[in-house]
Parts: sequence; C-alpha cells; structure tokens
Amino acid sequence: TTLLVMVGGQLAVLLTDEPWQGAPAPRLWDNVLQGGVALLTCIVALLCLTVRRRMKAVVLSGLIGYGTALLFVVQGAPDLALTQFCVETVAMIVFVLVLRRMPVHFEETVSPWRRAIRIPVALLAAATIGVAVWVAAAARTAEPAGAAMVQEVAD
Repeated sequence: TTLLVMVGGQLAVLLTDEPWQGAPAPRLWDNVLQGGVALLTCIVALLCLTVRRRMKAVVLSGLIGYGTALLFVVQGAPDLALTQFCVETVAMIVFVLVLRRMPVHFEETVSPWRRAIRIPVALLAAATIGVAVWVAAAARTAEPAGAAMVQEVAD
C-alpha cells in the first residue's frame, strides 16, 4: 500500500507538472562496456527472482554487487570499486554463515495471483523512479563546481 501511494504521488507530480519538457535525452552509457556490464547485471537480477534455493539467491545477489563494482571500474572510480568489492565480499561471507542454519529452500507463502499483481506494480515503480531520476539529473541549471576546482588547482 505504501509503495502504491508513493508511486501514485510521484506519477501525479510527473504527469501534472511535465518536468521533462526541455530536458535533454538521457545518455544510456558513456562507454560500451557500461552497457554490457549493466545488461549482465540486470540479467543476474532477473535470475535472482526465479531461484528457490537460498544459497543461489545469495550468490546471485552478490553477483549484482560485483557488477556494480565493475561499473565503478569501467567508469574510472577504482576507490569506489575496491570499497564495493570489499563490502560485497564481507556481506556474502556473513550471508553464507547465517544461511547454514536456515532451510535450503524458500517457503512459498505468496499465492500465484498475488505474485502476478506484484510484478506490474514493481515495474511501474521502477519506471517512475527512473523517470524521476532522469528529471532530477536534467534539472541542473548551474555549472558543475568541479570545473572551477580544477581551474583553481591549476593556478
């Protein structure tokens, strides 16, 4: 219910205000490798939704984190990538240690019709958040401060 209210509120603002009028088209990637890594990470995320064993879900979710770290490497942020790799590794170790004491399979508690309702709600939420992020990124009116910092260091 909370998710539906939040998505509905965002949709109402986006549709009545139309903030994308004049916003530049979003760039999908700066480098072809970013697109490939993002595609593989999305495939792993979708695979994570289909597994029924806890350990497979942990490994697949860990691969999503490693994919994020790989995106940091491709973007040229080795410090963030190293941090992400370390955090993801520690998290996976903790998950594995905790999962040793839990049942192997997930318990099926959600009925199929309820799951069928959740899929479009999740897709709508993802699309709404994606548009909101695009609009927020395009709303910048001032020049980035980084250029002035580089100029100041050069002087």
